[in-house]
Amino acid sequence: MAYIPRLVKKKLGEILIEAGLVREPQINEALKQQKGSGEPLGEVLVRLGALKEEDIAYALARQYGLPYIDASRYQIQGEFMTMIPSALMDQHRLVVLDRIGDFLIIAIAGVIDTDLLDQIEKKTRCQVFLYVSTYSQVREAIKKHYQRA
Repeated sequence: MAYIPRLVKKKLGEILIEAGLVREPQINEALKQQKGSGEPLGEVLVRLGALKEEDIAYALARQYGLPYIDASRYQIQGEFMTMIPSALMDQHRLVVLDRIGDFLIIAIAGVIDTDLLDQIEKKTRCQVFLYVSTYSQVREAIKKHYQRA
């Protein structure tokens, strides 16, 4: 099972306010819009211009106690590239960066779906190790390395 330490038991909005990145009225407005759109809170805040994607990624990294990586700068290569279809990675906002022994290194943007990670572990027979990245960086990595493979 994927190990996801949730060190900070606070919601994303609370972390962003404490970090001084947004104010409570901005979070409230984003939450109101989120109810109508169904988008993740971070994406709403970015769309509203309140934050950059990197701000959201760093806050998620703090929330889950995971390291941050710019997935678009990672040089991806290896036989593991065929383990998960690129369309599935794009849909779930993650990209497989590397395989080291029995560990699969994955960068993820946004909400962590533990059921999906469990399925990936079963399919690949590897333990998943997560990094947090931005959605743009994940998309760029998929486009650069997977869609041409």
